[in-house]
Amino acid sequence: MMKRKFFYLSILSMAIIIPLTTMAQTISIEPAEKTYSAGEIIPISVMAKDVSDLYGFQLNVRFNNDVLSLYTAKNPSHNPLYEEGELLNQDEAETYISIFSSAEADKLPEEDRINKITHVAEDGTTLMYVVNTRLQTPDVASSIEGVSGEGKLVTIYFEGVKDLAADAESDIILEAVKLVNPDAEEIPATIENGKIILTPAVAVLKGDVNGDGKVRSNDAFLALRIAVGLIADPTAEQQEAADMNNDGKIRSNDAFLVLRKAVGLIAAPALVDSSPATPLKVRLNKTQGVDGDVHALLTVDNPQAVGSADIKIVYDASALVVTDVDAAGQDGALLEANFDTPGVVQIATANLNAFDGEVLADIHFKTLQPDKAVVELREIEFFGLDSFPLDAMIIPDRNLLGQNFPNPFNPETWIPYQLKDESEVSIQIYDISGRLVRTINLGRQSPGIYVTREKAAYWDGRNSAGELMASGLYFYTLKTKSYTQTKRMLLLK
Repeated sequence: MMKRKFFYLSILSMAIIIPLTTMAQTISIEPAEKTYSAGEIIPISVMAKDVSDLYGFQLNVRFNNDVLSLYTAKNPSHNPLYEEGELLNQDEAETYISIFSSAEADKLPEEDRINKITHVAEDGTTLMYVVNTRLQTPDVASSIEGVSGEGKLVTIYFEGVKDLAADAESDIILEAVKLVNPDAEEIPATIENGKIILTPAVAVLKGDVNGDGKVRSNDAFLALRIAVGLIADPTAEQQEAADMNNDGKIRSNDAFLVLRKAVGLIAAPALVDSSPATPLKVRLNKTQGVDGDVHALLTVDNPQAVGSADIKIVYDASALVVTDVDAAGQDGALLEANFDTPGVVQIATANLNAFDGEVLADIHFKTLQPDKAVVELREIEFFGLDSFPLDAMIIPDRNLLGQNFPNPFNPETWIPYQLKDESEVSIQIYDISGRLVRTINLGRQSPGIYVTREKAAYWDGRNSAGELMASGLYFYTLKTKSYTQTKRMLLLK
């Protein structure tokens, strides 16, 4: 009989969001019960149903360490151990989440410990946790209310043991569950646990996504369809075959590697990272078509360096409807797009011969409300002809000053913004009487998005003389060579 050892995860998350209605509450594991193959990457989600005025949660997850282990991706910057759910992130709310585990971090390879802090507990186990802060995007106001309804709280990635002679299982048990409302009052909830069953792995031919025993271009198309979610529930065999680089995710670079294998290039000498010295500059340019149509052209300044790309675009679904997405005449490019969800377009594209023009994709829209026809790049991942990730930066199509965070604040806060052109940048802070109390000179800055704590402007709540300012309403103004915008913030002690 297999000896059962249990590991624990402790999860803490807080959010600022908007209320809906009051109902009963259920916290459950999804899937409730499912069978996977040994060695497979397994997403376990904690779901909330019929919650009312939920502001934050805390819980432990218990699992059998002889069957499952926490998954640490080979490339932590692209493959997180966990993902925040959408429920507490409604309206782009600012949230904070920490994940702890009792895995012995000292035994992990160094690359698996990036952005992780370890702590040795009294019993000798090592607690490993990840801290992640989701920030508001520009133009989104904050609220201090809770959220109601149903949805995902968090997804944690596990990996099944690889060497398995017979079926094995692990209960996924939720313990010490605590839900709170904005007044820090505890909310009672019904708990539903889950179970994962592992079966011995079946040998899979890498690249043979359709399982016909051959690796051809149609397998690359299937990999792209999995990457953008058009194959919503691929089998374990399809996932294993499509995951060419074994990083646990199916993306455009996997389709690129399938193409290489199909034409006999996969057995070439070991690939060497040949990324450009400077980041790719990626833009989304809107053009007006006939009969009120809008085209959003995805462009990159160095297309010859690109072998594949994964892109997420968001838009106002009340103003626009996607009618088509194409490869903009790129010779030899494979492209798949998923625009089934209103307001979101997921694109994966690959080209064995590199892209020969700056326009990689053309997204066609039908305009419903021209004055609200806003389209924005939200996420990008580019890969070179060697399948290595490329550094890339989104160049906005407009200047924008965002809402400071946190707000209210005491005494420090961050001010997000974005620039469409290179410029000298400064932020001036005024009190309620209009008196200038501080100027923050940010120097000459490149076009880009500056919305994280590492990139946004920082104010420590002091005036130019170094004195802490009193509680009250303040105004902050972003100034560039071609743009000036002012917003309000509240210092509350």
